[in-house]
Amino acid sequence: MDTGAYNDGQLDVEPAGQAQPPEVLAAMAAELLQVQDAPSALRVTIRAVERVLGEGRVMILEQGEPAPVAPADRSLSCAVAGTREPFGTLYVQSAQSRHISASDRLFLQAAAALLGAAIVRLQSESQLHALYQELRQDSVQRVLRVLGNSLVQEMNQPITAARNYLYSCKHLLEDGATVQITEVTRLQAKAMEELRRIGKILCHVRGNMEDESLDMQDANINEIIGAALMLLQPEIVDMKIRVHRILQPDLPAIRLDKDLMLQLFFNLFSFSIDAMQQAVRREITVKSGYVYLDQIEVQIVDTGHGVDRGFQVNPNVSGTVSSLKGMGIDMAICRHAIDAHHGEFRISTTPGGGSTLHLVLPLHA
Repeated sequence: MDTGAYNDGQLDVEPAGQAQPPEVLAAMAAELLQVQDAPSALRVTIRAVERVLGEGRVMILEQGEPAPVAPADRSLSCAVAGTREPFGTLYVQSAQSRHISASDRLFLQAAAALLGAAIVRLQSESQLHALYQELRQDSVQRVLRVLGNSLVQEMNQPITAARNYLYSCKHLLEDGATVQITEVTRLQAKAMEELRRIGKILCHVRGNMEDESLDMQDANINEIIGAALMLLQPEIVDMKIRVHRILQPDLPAIRLDKDLMLQLFFNLFSFSIDAMQQAVRREITVKSGYVYLDQIEVQIVDTGHGVDRGFQVNPNVSGTVSSLKGMGIDMAICRHAIDAHHGEFRISTTPGGGSTLHLVLPLHA
């Protein structure tokens, strides 16, 4: 379902007040498992209650908020339970006097319990996402600190030595009367040797980074896309972004590293979200499908500020899209994930504004 938009689903099949409570509760539970924000959960609950209890006022009262004054035979309420204390009260006020049965009360209690469980789930997912973001940021910073310190320690000695050799050459050449070509040549050779040491250190570091083993297993690309969107759900809801999913349902499982691919899609969706910070219309459309019989393509289309020509031609260049936070490091991670899966990646400008990220993956890497 599109994020930020409510889909009535099965809750409008029968006229209000004529549906059977067990059927409505089952449909309500199924809908609540799909909602991605609290307002949608409230709408699902209100429509379900209206189907069973008929026309009137159905509302969610905040904790401590007094209920509207109404006759006893026209109102019914039940607390919406939270993990520690109630979130509020599910309140129903009928349009006309009616007999409130035990079945009505049990139905409202069940509806309130389902709503409370949905809100707890949404809160838990939001907390998990926040912890994931914190862990990811902390991990990146820790890796960069360790890598930086290691490089400084490894390269400090040869850089210092090369500088001293070249400084000695400079002094010998400035003393024209006593210039010693043999000694200058020897010092230059020593400096070149130290510079080659620096090159070997950099190649060694690069080799260690590229030799990371992959945990390849069969996975469905649509499920990984869904997991990445779930991690970014708080940002999507806060920015009121509509997400449209056009995912081909019969795509086969492909061999890939699920964690690395999840990180890839997390970064790609983050690029699109960051690009829409100042946009009036905020929409992301993600598509998946066959390119050829042996390739799958995923497109992420946004309505952001787009990308410049230089970045389209060479996405490895960092800093050409200044509003994308952390673009350099994150794009390097993306490139690593794409290359590890023998994929292809490009960025294009979307007609009418925005950008499209194209990712092509082979079915058999």
